[in-house]
Amino acid sequence: MANETNTFSLNRKTQYLAAAVNDNVPYIQASRSYLKDKVEGKKCGLTYNFYFPDPGKAYAGTSEVDITNDLKVVQEREVSCTLMNARTSVELGTWERLTEIESFVNEVAEPRGMTLGTEIEIDSITRGWKVSDGARVVAAADLGMDDLAGIAADLKAIRSRGKFRGFADPSFFHSLGAKNLSLFLPSDIMREIYRSAFIGNYMDVDWVSETYMPTLSVTGTMTAATVTEIGTDGVSVTGTNLYAGYMFELPNAYCVDMFGRKTKQKKVFIVDSVNGAGTAGTLSQRIVCSTGNAAEATAVQTNCNTFGTFGSICTSGLTATSLITASGDYSIVQARDADALEWDTYKHPSLAGCEESTQRVGKITCQVAKWANIATRQQVMRIDVPYISQMIDGRRSRLLVIKL
Repeated sequence: MANETNTFSLNRKTQYLAAAVNDNVPYIQASRSYLKDKVEGKKCGLTYNFYFPDPGKAYAGTSEVDITNDLKVVQEREVSCTLMNARTSVELGTWERLTEIESFVNEVAEPRGMTLGTEIEIDSITRGWKVSDGARVVAAADLGMDDLAGIAADLKAIRSRGKFRGFADPSFFHSLGAKNLSLFLPSDIMREIYRSAFIGNYMDVDWVSETYMPTLSVTGTMTAATVTEIGTDGVSVTGTNLYAGYMFELPNAYCVDMFGRKTKQKKVFIVDSVNGAGTAGTLSQRIVCSTGNAAEATAVQTNCNTFGTFGSICTSGLTATSLITASGDYSIVQARDADALEWDTYKHPSLAGCEESTQRVGKITCQVAKWANIATRQQVMRIDVPYISQMIDGRRSRLLVIKL
């Protein structure tokens, strides 16, 4: 390696950059590509609606012969995805003087890859954790392995067939203690994917240390936080003292499994964003209504994944129960099906007059462009990682909210 000079091409350098980014994004390693063939030619920064197939309805019984109404209840899941981009740049002199692989990896690829990976992780987690149908709140002093077993059981109850992954801040695993950590089973395959971040498997969930799992800071007397109405659009919400991350339950709203059937778990609604006054906001998931069969009565499900009457959810005067009732900091732990997260990379159009290279390693596509600024006579290397990261199904995600 030390003797390699001019043969160290732009493509090779781009490949090392992509590999370095891929090594620093454990959260998105647990994901699935749904939209790769649907984003060709679309532009960064724009939001597009994509549609995912519905499992349909099935009925059993002596009278279930007529299929006339079956096709009328099939609804595709509509999900809005925004094309994102992570970028950094390197001055040409720094880029081109590093003609040895080892020097380039140490001075450019690894530090820049870690920086890009960090930004992608934070963005993906920030926009993704709130798309969860259930949550359990526990005080740090009471935290135990039963809490991890509980959210694992909640995931199993939805009858998802994917692989479960759990993500928590490193301090969370430290707080469990060496005795409890010994209960996590090793896995050579997961260790290969997540490297030193992999903790082990517990109750069929592969647990991963993720530095950028959020901490929710709640101020004021949150017993006063209330939801007064969910709009008929199934997205808007009004109330008092609302904040991003506010979690609440409704008396007759329950989670549904992957086939739209009611489970025993209460549905948790999570506020995604609010106005400055904390009186209006949006929910993390859209509510779309459909009518089930006689056994289900009128069910609110599909995109919102909720069992309950429409009148008790999309109405005014709601009796909402807050899951977080005291001010302070709350650490967010997430366990989810890997298939719940849509992750894709796409490609920016080529820039006229630039020397370019595009390379993919694992989950990451890296684009590098070399160009000159004639105004300053400066040459620069631009590094881009275009991506889509979107949680598409809250049924497949559960939260453990720990009061610190």
